Amino acid sequence: MEEIAKQLEIIGINGKDADIYIELLKTKEATVIQLSQKTAIKRTSVYYCLDSLIKKGVVGMTIRNNKKLYYIENPKSSLNNIIVQQQSAVSELLPKIQDLYGKGSSLPEVKLYYNFAGIKNIFEDFLTCKEKVARYYIADSSVDEMLGEDFLKAFVKKKNCSQNKKSLP
Repeated sequence: MEEIAKQLEIIGINGKDADIYIELLKTKEATVIQLSQKTAIKRTSVYYCLDSLIKKGVVGMTIRNNKKLYYIENPKSSLNNIIVQQQSAVSELLPKIQDLYGKGSSLPEVKLYYNFAGIKNIFEDFLTCKEKVARYYIADSSVDEMLGEDFLKAFVKKKNCSQNKKSLP
């Protein structure tokens, strides 16, 4: 059960909410009093947790014999819905965060690379950069020799292709 609680925490169901969710998984349906007794969580706290779980769409409520019974919604679809909502929220949030991140310090960005893969990253960055900024590199050995003639020819070809695409109307 601890493993399930850890995984639930990752998607935002944690603490007492997770305890109640797991108990409902075991019992299939229960009243607030039953959940309170089985989880040792105060009844008033159980109400708050159930409200939270209902808002997340993972728990439902029905009335039978004038008693409110709480049950688990289909875990596959309800937990997937949480993931979809989180992905949507991140998709909406990223442009705003990137905008703030880009408006940060006016200090130059310096990156150090120590190997062949790093030098290749610099050249790829030259190709993918859409901003008009100065980019420089300094190496303590011959970059031409390190990268090889084939890589440099391919780089020049890609650079020429990308410049031609930019000049098209």
